[in-house]
Amino acid sequence: MLDPSRHRPYLLLFALALSCNRAPPADAAPAPSPAPASPALLMPYPQAPWRLAPPARLGHVVLGLSQILIRHDGLQSSSVSFNLGDWTAVPPLPARSRGDALALAQQIAERASSDPGQFSELARRYSEDLTSREEGGALGGVTALQLEDWPQVLDALAVIRPG
Repeated sequence: MLDPSRHRPYLLLFALALSCNRAPPADAAPAPSPAPASPALLMPYPQAPWRLAPPARLGHVVLGLSQILIRHDGLQSSSVSFNLGDWTAVPPLPARSRGDALALAQQIAERASSDPGQFSELARRYSEDLTSREEGGALGGVTALQLEDWPQVLDALAVIRPG
């Protein structure tokens, strides 16, 4: 397990099926309004330079990752889409809307940002990933090549800083 007091792992907060999102730049054109039934979603991260690297180089980049998985009732299946070891043990889908999942993910992110030392406890309390939550959300060392199937995750990691 990664110890946040000894290492500064990248802390990830996943809101499954919400993608990795961030606010658009201030000078960006306004996004079209979402349908009333859907929460307003933010612009995705831009494609990062890692996409130009040959796969052999991605295999040498090791990231210490932790996550908190938040799901909603609108998913097509109960499986976890971000799995490194063919993890399939997940609880039944929660009775929360996509908007409620986003709101919960944002609240957890604020708490983790204000006190990164509590990330492990937040993961144990809120994460729906049965495989990593008891380890404080820690996924361990993951190569960038292992994340190649989730390019939006690597794009997000390219712009955030450890901690």
